[in-house]
Amino acid sequence: MQNSGINLDEALNQYLSDNSHKKINQNSLVHFTRWCGKDKLVCRLTAIEVSRYPECISSADKEISAKLQSIRAFLTYLNEQGWVDYNLSSHIKIKKLASRKSASRASQTVVEKIPMTASGYKKLEDELSTLKVKRIDVIEEMRLAAMDKDMRENAPYHAAKEQRGQIEGRIKEIEHELKYADVSEYTDTNTSKVNMGSTVKLRDPKNGECCTYTLVSPKEIEPLKGKISASSPIGKAVFNRNKGEQIEIEVPSGTLQYIIEDISF
Repeated sequence: MQNSGINLDEALNQYLSDNSHKKINQNSLVHFTRWCGKDKLVCRLTAIEVSRYPECISSADKEISAKLQSIRAFLTYLNEQGWVDYNLSSHIKIKKLASRKSASRASQTVVEKIPMTASGYKKLEDELSTLKVKRIDVIEEMRLAAMDKDMRENAPYHAAKEQRGQIEGRIKEIEHELKYADVSEYTDTNTSKVNMGSTVKLRDPKNGECCTYTLVSPKEIEPLKGKISASSPIGKAVFNRNKGEQIEIEVPSGTLQYIIEDISF
């Protein structure tokens, strides 16, 4: 492997230099390298790490496909330069957006429960309380601003009105999530198996390296803190498994094996 000591920041700078004639989504590449760690050696990138990256991009982002395509191109470049053992681009999954027809059909079905941890539920409750207080303040701001009769030039009124719309939208969203939340509770009697809210320590039996993840609902994902969706490939592989068990995670290039080193809540 050539130049195995090069880090992601250096690799990105060279990639941008070599492709200066092309239109590249530089912001998405910078975000990717910062997420992985710009000082991380390129040769230390792993398939499981790369496969987690799409989880940190909002599914509502209209440019998600283009952003992930740019990451795949960068990963292919790393392989072409001989900095990694194999092409990691295949681990960046790009989901196709559902058609309007499918979305309309789905909206007519019964609303499913939203899996959620107790801490995630409490966090939503606190945010809802804060927003309701803030809504009262914004309504008062609108009332005071409305005293200026010239509404066309009344910037404070329009700003407050826009803010209220954002608050109302978020309140409805949270109320919906709380209404259909399926909160998982745990006691000392059921901590032997991995479940929603579990923090799992995994060990690679080949090199002894460990990584830790906490299984949460899609709404609570925080990749930088190791919080991943219970429905992600890793989440599915460890769900309902015991400490000491060996698990297998299916990836495009093959199968990754880990041992569940520890489970905590």
